[in-house]
Amino acid sequence: MRACALLPVLLASLLLSGCAPASAPAPAAPDTPPVADLAAMPQTPFAYLGGADKARPLLAPKERDGRAEEFVNRLFSPWERGEPKYSRETVAWGFASFPRKSAFRQDLRPVSGAWYQAMRERAGLDSYPNLGRAAVAVANADLRVLPSSEPVFRDPALAGEGFPFDYNQNSSVWAGTPLYVSHLSRDGGWALVECGYTFGWMEVGDLAWAGESFRLRYRAAPLAAVVRDRQPVRADGEFRFRARVGMVLPAEFADGEWRPLVPLATAGRRAVAWPGSASAGTFEPFPLPATRLSLARLMDEMLGQAYGWGGLYGGRDCSQAVMDLLAPLGMAMPRNSSKQAEAGRVVDLTGLSMEEKERIIRRRAAPWATLLAMPGHVMLYLGQWRGKAAAFHATWGVKTRGEGSAGRRIIGRAVITSLRPGDELDALRRPEGLLIERLTGLAFPFQRPDSAASAN
Repeated sequence: MRACALLPVLLASLLLSGCAPASAPAPAAPDTPPVADLAAMPQTPFAYLGGADKARPLLAPKERDGRAEEFVNRLFSPWERGEPKYSRETVAWGFASFPRKSAFRQDLRPVSGAWYQAMRERAGLDSYPNLGRAAVAVANADLRVLPSSEPVFRDPALAGEGFPFDYNQNSSVWAGTPLYVSHLSRDGGWALVECGYTFGWMEVGDLAWAGESFRLRYRAAPLAAVVRDRQPVRADGEFRFRARVGMVLPAEFADGEWRPLVPLATAGRRAVAWPGSASAGTFEPFPLPATRLSLARLMDEMLGQAYGWGGLYGGRDCSQAVMDLLAPLGMAMPRNSSKQAEAGRVVDLTGLSMEEKERIIRRRAAPWATLLAMPGHVMLYLGQWRGKAAAFHATWGVKTRGEGSAGRRIIGRAVITSLRPGDELDALRRPEGLLIERLTGLAFPFQRPDSAASAN
């Protein structure tokens, strides 16, 4: 991504010291051990598969086909639009929200009113929408809230703020994603784009204009899903991007392998679909079988990868990890955790004790097919491990009383834990530091919504 390799280290060091070094929380020692779950619980998904039912479909054939059709329709929906899906007020929300609170730049200096005004002038939203044109992402790119690659951090001395929580990051978008461009910035360097699941400002160099002939060829080809993460994809003799789990591309079957059609930008930034190549086994026919085994294979590609708020630095946050994990199966999941908590049938757990929640999870949660949701976070339930509920999630860390980076024992990657990671820490903030305490619901995305479900 845009950041150099030293940026996370430098930012973390600065954020730990805060704006006033004497009063900011002291950083954790370099040899601070990880939370015990990471050593006690296998960090391989195959340990949680169980017996022979690992290949049993989670969806009936008709339902699987219907879900895959919905996924494809959402994927290509930007090319069907004749006008923006989002209002001016919606796309301009950052201009109204950000100045209300103190915010800091990458050098920890306050974001000034002059900077916000410069962003308003660059965006030129008084003429929104000034364009309506189909496009396609030609790189793995960021979608920004304001038309700038500069971050907007909140107070770095407070837990859950500062690095890596850049509020100017809305989401990442993988190469090959169909886009609708509703607006161009005044300087022409930024495009306000809509994909099938969100919107944001993208640097114009990361897209190409999708003409009718390109769109017809792109849509006519069969689709293939990425099953090996971060594999280089080449086309026309050059490296183009890294394949990511969650990416679904048109493809051709040749020489025993699925080869993607790679979108390239030619003269005038016009898109062409070029036959590409990747290492063996990177792509498989879409959709994959909706089984625990398929999910385990995909999850194994993600485990241990660095956390990425909003997809920053090529990482994944909790909701992107869930969305990318289910995409190859043809499941079109929302981009944020609050909407994923409403996916399919839901069971409300609010107001229950930790013991009652654990009892309901053991009795009603379906391993590999249930999301465990709480405000601001979501996980996939994998079943019981030695009497404890096991869950896959991408997480920044557990809440502590001033330890580490502004009150966090940092995990900072995709992991498998219990619902009580960090329970062994004296510094853990109790009870809110326990995931099980904050858990508010179960969601069953493989089941269609029904009447309101009771937890009792």
